[in-house]
Amino acid sequence: MTKKGGIRLIKNTIYHVKCKKRDMVILTGDVQALSSKGQYEVAGKILDYAEKIGAELVLTIGGYSTGKLNEKRRLYGVATHEEVMEWLKKNGVEFGIARGSIVGAAGLVPALAKLRNIKGACLMGETHGGYVDVKAANEMVELLARLLGFVIDTKKLETKAKEGEKILKKIEEEVQKNMITPYEPTGGSVSYIR
Repeated sequence: MTKKGGIRLIKNTIYHVKCKKRDMVILTGDVQALSSKGQYEVAGKILDYAEKIGAELVLTIGGYSTGKLNEKRRLYGVATHEEVMEWLKKNGVEFGIARGSIVGAAGLVPALAKLRNIKGACLMGETHGGYVDVKAANEMVELLARLLGFVIDTKKLETKAKEGEKILKKIEEEVQKNMITPYEPTGGSVSYIR
């Protein structure tokens, strides 16, 4: 549904961007396939296109939920090839720390890319996981700009991140203020449990 009440089909959109270091093809999408079969089918089509245009590297991005708020959001990664891992490490990406499974296209596309002799990695921004984390998104955009050699103005993103941090701090303060104080025994006998 559109914001004004209209309707349109869901879609994936491909953008071709000329950068200093290399050309970049960006894929964005509305939703992911709901079934495993659909996930593999869509990932296969993406990689068919990557092969057709001669892509050498596939990067996917996502979030890594920690359930905590840290001032500086860390950037984690997994990669298909050692040289990709080393390149990303030099740019501040940490490896071997994130645990678990990567759900959906973010994990599937680079894993299947390796089977087609295309290098791949999934980059994950550390996030609380309970809200849209603009600060983590900003860290990821800055990383991609360094990696791929493009310039992007992140002032609006930084402003939104600061606003979001203020709101989160207020929420934390409210939660702390409204927490129930722990039970302290009074020394009397308890005749019933409420």
